[in-house]
Amino acid sequence: MVNKNYYQSKSNRYNITLPVGWVFEEDKNVASIFEPNNGKGVLQISSYEIPIDYDINVKKS
Repeated sequence: MVNKNYYQSKSNRYNITLPVGWVFEEDKNVASIFEPNNGKGVLQISSYEIPIDYDINVKKS
């Protein structure tokens, strides 16, 4: 658990300024941001990156 007011993702794709007193925990590709004292509110961010040369085949239904 890290207690600071700024979170930078490992991938450098996004950053978040946290409210005072909130913390974040990181487990693999999931970041959880919450207020640890009274449990009010939780924000979870899950992310992954697709290689630039990956061929995405999107089908319309």
